[in-house]
Amino acid sequence: MMPQTATNCVLSGFLLLVLMPWTSSFSLEGSLSSYAKFQAWQPCQNGSLSFEFQTSIPSALLMYTDDRVYRDYFELTLLVGALQLKVNLGGSHVRLNVGNNLNDSQWHKVSISRQGRTVTLSVDQLSVSQELYGQNLEFGRGRNSPVFIGGLPSEYRDRQSELTLQHVIYQPFFNGDIRNVLYSNCGAMLIRPKMLDHFGIVGETSLCTKDLCKNGGVCITMDTETKCDCSRTDYEGEFCETETQKSEATFFGSEYIFYDFMAQRTDHISSQSDRVEFYFRTEQHSGFLFYTGEKSDYISIALRSGTIMAIVNLGGGETKVDVSPSDYRFDDNQWHHLLLTRSSRKLTVGNAKYIVKMTVDGIHSTERSMVGTFTMLDSKVLYVGGHPRAMRMGQGIIVTNYFKGCMKKVIYMADSLKLDLSKMASMGNSFVQVEGKITFNQCQDIVETNPITFTTPESFIPLPRWEVRKEGSSLSFTFQTSEDKGVIMYNRRRGNSDFFAFEIFDGYLWFIIDLGSGAFKDKIAKKINDKMPHHVTLKHFATRKSGSFSLDNEAKDYTVPGNSTNLNLDGELYVGGFGTSNEGIPKDLWAGTLGYGYVGCMQDLVLNENKVDLLMVARKNSRAGIGDRCKVETWVKCSTRPCLNGGACSEGWNRYMCDCRGTSYRGTQCQSVASTLNFDGGQYMKVAFPEESVTEVEDISLRFRTERESGLLLVTSSQKSSDMLLLYLDRGKLKLEISISNQKEQMTIGRERLNDLAWHTVYMTRRGDTLTLKIDDNYPSAGNIQDITPVF
Repeated sequence: MMPQTATNCVLSGFLLLVLMPWTSSFSLEGSLSSYAKFQAWQPCQNGSLSFEFQTSIPSALLMYTDDRVYRDYFELTLLVGALQLKVNLGGSHVRLNVGNNLNDSQWHKVSISRQGRTVTLSVDQLSVSQELYGQNLEFGRGRNSPVFIGGLPSEYRDRQSELTLQHVIYQPFFNGDIRNVLYSNCGAMLIRPKMLDHFGIVGETSLCTKDLCKNGGVCITMDTETKCDCSRTDYEGEFCETETQKSEATFFGSEYIFYDFMAQRTDHISSQSDRVEFYFRTEQHSGFLFYTGEKSDYISIALRSGTIMAIVNLGGGETKVDVSPSDYRFDDNQWHHLLLTRSSRKLTVGNAKYIVKMTVDGIHSTERSMVGTFTMLDSKVLYVGGHPRAMRMGQGIIVTNYFKGCMKKVIYMADSLKLDLSKMASMGNSFVQVEGKITFNQCQDIVETNPITFTTPESFIPLPRWEVRKEGSSLSFTFQTSEDKGVIMYNRRRGNSDFFAFEIFDGYLWFIIDLGSGAFKDKIAKKINDKMPHHVTLKHFATRKSGSFSLDNEAKDYTVPGNSTNLNLDGELYVGGFGTSNEGIPKDLWAGTLGYGYVGCMQDLVLNENKVDLLMVARKNSRAGIGDRCKVETWVKCSTRPCLNGGACSEGWNRYMCDCRGTSYRGTQCQSVASTLNFDGGQYMKVAFPEESVTEVEDISLRFRTERESGLLLVTSSQKSSDMLLLYLDRGKLKLEISISNQKEQMTIGRERLNDLAWHTVYMTRRGDTLTLKIDDNYPSAGNIQDITPVF
């Protein structure tokens, strides 16, 4: 039988080993052999270590860990009341100092963290950072020592050769209180590390029990109580017992969420492991979901033809992972959960392996691995739902079209860094940029219709009139173009001035509406001829003769002027143009007045909550000039020099355009000789219009050559008013006179005489009260007519 004293000794030691791992607060006596030994810390490239202390002594060792004799170490000391951190990684050494008077017997929280090359030391609200410049910055490389708090075991005095920083054994040991030692290891949440051994602990508190905090919450000891830190979990409440409300986000096909890692640091982040997790719901067959990276490093995830595909590249080549069940698709408008993980480890010197695993709905899973020289992923930017430069990037982009549907619980983890992107975006976090009008905290059903392309300015689709309801009417659509003029949508009442329209003019989207007694016209101050998708909405309230219209994330309210209250429409709703003729076009519709139909893509047209399949309508009515897809062709059409005889070529939406005005030719390629009229000074040509027109814009051009220094070139007049436009030569110079509602403007242009028998081209434009006059390739002259009501 074992003696009683021995039995007591064994039981005492056993109980100590059970209780001490969960001790959250303890006191060290400060003797030459006092210390607390914790399990090894794995900071990788993005880890952290933190604890709280209070003491009255000015100088002491607070924390030490190394890579067992080699060269890497972290040493944290209290030096005359201030903190000093020495770090050596891969031969790169930094020293950081922060704080003062920290030996005031008050609690202070200290934190050491890494973000790639950046090491940060924080105490309370103060932080300092420095950058490491070594080649291999992975701490320990699997040889990490335990973490020593407050001192080291006395046996190291005889085994100093086992310490990387040998003088650390002679630092004064800590005398005071320690609590809440917490780690963030590679790609993991905060944990409370196990205390493996200790000596010289004179008091300890075990208020934090193992099961106190639920669902990954971390127990924090306060002065007289404990609390659960739920910040890195998806739960809340006193014990992290309640699941937080998920931040659902609805994407309409032209929006994205952007996170800039450079906004908080001077360099990209580098991660050894990554975790991407989110839920999505859509009827879209293909769409951009997620991207993070920098140049040849990236993780990209997309929905393609109803399956999920991911590409991972660490700089040494792509690893493609796809989840494509033979009997199942993920574009079924049901919620699906996606989880992608990447982990890396070194095999030999200069040789490494990383594993990528992607799982959808916890059932469908695919795993791929790759052997190479790289283990770290560099990231500067992160996109969710779309990428504004996707079409130009090439590598790493699976599909270019933006996501259309709902996402929630979008979380990205790079080692210990955790970003709850959907939550940050919905709360307006300053580091997250939301581009477009994303709807948060609810999932709206998204209309998925086939995209179409209006390939020529003459192409359009007629639809039944837009029904204006007393309780309110709405419409929405998505468009995409590179051209700066065109009528997108137009609906009017026959024989009356009631109408509404959307048009592009000079690259801006304009909304115009008239109830019969005055028009409202306004634009969104954002260029939209950028080849990117843009989403438009309109809400009109008949009883208030008001409403709102929006472009992407910017909305404007409007009230229509005049006494009329109802928008009465009985004509067809033209989509992509204004019909077969621009006769009778309202003067406020500038693109329509000049005859510009829309050229570009359109989809997701919804009229009063009813989706319209434009492709089906176009096919049913055999509409010409309608394409059945939306694709941006990147090659430059003008590079083939399609415009002949000196015509000027410009790029349009998947087409080229030839400007023949400065030549003696006409046609789509300036291929046909234009008619030439000869005048002897006593002749003229008169063009009579069937009806007088009321306009606010004109584009006029003509070519002439003469040896006479004076002569009339062009005149317009009205039988109903004194309005007039007169263009003539006067002593070899070009003059323009315009009179509108008794307001007159005169312009003279031409430094040299134009009666030199050479061909000259005159360009005259008017935009409301602004005039420009130009000769050949010279700079234009501009003038203004103020406060007029134009009638021609």
